[in-house]
Amino acid sequence: MSKEKEDLFIKYSSEIGKTILEEAESEGVIRCISHLDTDGLCSAGLASMFLLENEVKFHLTIIKQLTPGALKEILREKYRALLLLDLGSGQLDLLEKKLPVDRKVFIVDHHPPEKERVNVNIHQVNPYMFGLDGSIHLSGSGTAYFTFKDQLRRGEGAEWLGIVGAIGDQQDKSEYSSLSGLNSEIVKIGIEKGIIKEEIDLNIFGRFSRPLHKALEYTFQPYIPGISGDEVGAVTLLRDIGVELKGVNGDWRKLSDLTDEEKKKLTEKIIERIMHGETFSRPSEILAMHYVNLKEELNTLRDAREFSTILNACGKLGRPDVGVLLCLGVRGEIVGEAEELLIEYRKTLADYLNKILSFPNKYLVKKEEFIVISPKAEIRDTLIGPVSSILLSQLAEKRVVIGVSRVDEGKLKISGRARGDFKGKSIDLGLALREGAKAAKGIGGGHRMAAGAEIKQNKLGEFIKALEENIKKQLAEGDNGGEP
Repeated sequence: MSKEKEDLFIKYSSEIGKTILEEAESEGVIRCISHLDTDGLCSAGLASMFLLENEVKFHLTIIKQLTPGALKEILREKYRALLLLDLGSGQLDLLEKKLPVDRKVFIVDHHPPEKERVNVNIHQVNPYMFGLDGSIHLSGSGTAYFTFKDQLRRGEGAEWLGIVGAIGDQQDKSEYSSLSGLNSEIVKIGIEKGIIKEEIDLNIFGRFSRPLHKALEYTFQPYIPGISGDEVGAVTLLRDIGVELKGVNGDWRKLSDLTDEEKKKLTEKIIERIMHGETFSRPSEILAMHYVNLKEELNTLRDAREFSTILNACGKLGRPDVGVLLCLGVRGEIVGEAEELLIEYRKTLADYLNKILSFPNKYLVKKEEFIVISPKAEIRDTLIGPVSSILLSQLAEKRVVIGVSRVDEGKLKISGRARGDFKGKSIDLGLALREGAKAAKGIGGGHRMAAGAEIKQNKLGEFIKALEENIKKQLAEGDNGGEP
């Protein structure tokens, strides 16, 4: 039954891709809007590839969120065709109310749709329309891949972007943190084309490209107590187990340079740290399925997990243009800019985490079923999501982390992260944040394990109260479906 649904989705998405091309060619130009995270940038890269190869003019903008204000600004422009990538499905009511009758909107998204039926000027591609789970089985970039792939003339790197986007969206929930559903179909196509290679290895950041001690320092998921974000701790660990930092030629050694015996020692030591640390990281998380781009010459961009983090750094630090160019295969100086952004990104995350964990009574508010990162922590609104994700892996006693960050115009950005299964139960965080935001007269929603909201600063108390009530209600109802 699932295969039948997948086939129907693939056929439908291809048909919409053809319609998008026809509309764009008819209008002479199309307006494209995408999200600033890894999945959004990969979606934007695929759409750009699709339009460039078909010689269609387009105007691309990367945004934080499709708010009423953002949509108002977009609709003031005179473009008659609008393409929304990795967003839009959660704003269908807003689009129907504000869309002029002479405009057409194409939505290529994987977030739960706000409603099933929309007016004739709104065309939507979404796995949920076919009973497929867009939270773990297909990302936004994966949805874009199936929408555009049949209209690509060359499509070099298309499968790669679909895979990287899914990794960035943390959809690697199968055995050894591998991809499943239609995401795995993209992997299969990439392998058959000789583009992609799968391999299980230590889940360490920068296997091919970073000095080993820096790779350990930069690894936050899984969180390794005393190592993640701590260069001295990483160096000390390696010396304690007798692993040389440099090779005989004087170059820094990388994870890929270790002997099997050295890798075994390192694995055992990391597992020991995780087991004795007060974190939720499991020893099994230290091994992961890695997806390697066999056509990529640069070591820093060959591993999907590393490339995903680099793209996230570009988007979160205000340089999504760098990320999109990387997706389109641009190299040279742009790689250096991306590397600088990555260093800043990793350092900033480590600083935020050290700040919060050094003064938990000041920056963390504990509730019965979740913990709140207070806006007093002054975390940048584009980084509250990654901080919440990393913090969740460190809190063994909580199933949900709710990050709160101040944004412009007296508003708060909410970013929530939840475990798929905790003490035998799971919750739908997207539903919980949507209900919380509704009570606070804001907007919210998302996936079961990752969701967001935006509310006014003076409504935080009402939001937290409604959120807490909804989570307790879901838990009281027992098995609410869990992860499929």
